[in-house]
Amino acid sequence: MDVDAFKDQADVMGFTRIILTNTGRSTLTNIVVDFGNYQERIPKLPSGQKLMVSPQSGDFDIAELDEVTVTADNGIHITKKYRQTPKMPGMIGGMG
Repeated sequence: MDVDAFKDQADVMGFTRIILTNTGRSTLTNIVVDFGNYQERIPKLPSGQKLMVSPQSGDFDIAELDEVTVTADNGIHITKKYRQTPKMPGMIGGMG
C-alpha cells in the first residue's frame, strides 16, 4: 500500500487529502485512515486501485495535523507526515 499525505494551507480554510494506492496483488480490507481526532473507514480497496480521502473541514484544525496513520488487515500500519506546497510570494497564503 502506498500513502500520499498532502496538506495545503494556502487559503483561509486549508485542506488535506490522502491518496491510498493498493500496490499489492490482493484486495485490502478494513482500512482505517486516522487523522488524529477523526477516522475514515474504508471496507476494501481492490488491487491496483486508488482512493482519495479527505476529512470534512469541520472535523479538524488543519494547523494541528502533522501526520496520518493508515491501518488495514494483515498487519498493515503506515504513518506518514504531510507534505506541503511551498509558499511563494504573491500567492494566497504566501509570504507577501
